[in-house]
Amino acid sequence: MGNHSPCKGVVFPLHGREIDAGNFMLRMCWKQSLPPQLEKSCKSGEDKYAVLILGLHARRNSSNPM
Repeated sequence: MGNHSPCKGVVFPLHGREIDAGNFMLRMCWKQSLPPQLEKSCKSGEDKYAVLILGLHARRNSSNPM
């Protein structure tokens, strides 16, 4: 793998709302059982990116911030 190491993690959806600046009230959490990830090798010199997109403040409706 050269100087690269695999990046692994788990992503699962959460439902809640911001109650104060920086504080989040969690209402629901969905967890899915997944099989183990397969090892993938990276080519030397190849760029890899991970993207995390948050949906907070995605809607402008003040009665339903989520």
